[in-house]
Amino acid sequence: MKICIGQKRKGETVSFDLLLWLLPVSLLLLKKIKTRHIISVLLLGIIGLLLSSNRPYIYLISGFLFLLFLCDLRYIYERNFLHILKNHSAIKTGLTTEIEELKKDNTSLKTKIILLSEKISTYEMLYSISRILVKQIELDKLIKEIKVAVALLRPTIKSFEIYPIGVKTKEREANDENFQKFEIPIILKKEVLGIIEYGFARKDDSARFTDECKIIATQTAIALKRSNLYNLVLERSRLDGLTGLYLRRYFLQRVNENFLLSKRYNTFFSLLMIDIDHFKKINDTYGHPVGDEILKDVSQLIRSAVHPDVILCRYGGEEFAAFIGLAPVSEVQMLAENLRKTVEEHTFFRNLKITISLGIAYKHQAENTVGELIRKADESLYKAKRSGRNKVIEWR
Repeated sequence: MKICIGQKRKGETVSFDLLLWLLPVSLLLLKKIKTRHIISVLLLGIIGLLLSSNRPYIYLISGFLFLLFLCDLRYIYERNFLHILKNHSAIKTGLTTEIEELKKDNTSLKTKIILLSEKISTYEMLYSISRILVKQIELDKLIKEIKVAVALLRPTIKSFEIYPIGVKTKEREANDENFQKFEIPIILKKEVLGIIEYGFARKDDSARFTDECKIIATQTAIALKRSNLYNLVLERSRLDGLTGLYLRRYFLQRVNENFLLSKRYNTFFSLLMIDIDHFKKINDTYGHPVGDEILKDVSQLIRSAVHPDVILCRYGGEEFAAFIGLAPVSEVQMLAENLRKTVEEHTFFRNLKITISLGIAYKHQAENTVGELIRKADESLYKAKRSGRNKVIEWR
């Protein structure tokens, strides 16, 4: 059966069939094949086959279906590729998001690590200083050990000083324009005990240490108060309450220390024993309050007449002692004589006039023990008293 529409020539039929056969090729030229394209070409191909002049047209159907199969393969390939591309894009976006979150977490973790490290460093420094404050009670050693601890644990600090109340702060030359000095008071129960002075080369370093320094100041306040009380008790245990001179026990301790040093380094020293003449008569006549005033005045005269390095003590009752280091014999003799004249010329309480007797012994006269030196100075003193008083006698 053959369907003919009008009159066709043989050349026209072949051209029509060839055009029909090449129809699916147009699908291959498309960048993106869609389902409607394949359906459209399939319908056009069926219509074309019905209008074709060739019978049988198996070769045309085979070629058409082969090309259509290729187009379908390309369509499947592109569909799968687009699906894979979409999945890849989604996975990439997800991974990128996770990477950004990890970066944020990493930055946050680094910040936390830095903050934690700073807190640990602060804890270590405060712990070290706390141990010093607890175990150390002597003021000079306390301040020195705190400064060493801060210098080791905070090397960026250019200066750190602790000044107890009454100690003058050091003047610092401002050679570095970037250097900044800060001060924090040391206060305990509204009582100012001192200040902490510190400085940095860079302002950025000061913020965190200022907070640490406030904690140090709070802890140091308790330690300074304890140290002040300790020194007060220590001084009162060493000093005579009436005259302010050293007590006999502490005096002998100091003399023993200096005696050992003089033997090691072969240095010279002298010992003076001083006694107020007829002091018992003064007490019996005017009473002990007057005697106490005279003891105070004599102790002040002795203190003002000798060098600050001389160790003075109230040896007992109305007797005093002085340990004089390094001074030559002639200077010691002159000092003793001047002291005797000063007391003799001085007018005491109630216009009283008194005198003193002095005994001197030198290091070379007692090579073995301090007791031997004290004994010889004491014997010289009593020799002066027996020979008329108001005299200076050396051990011979």
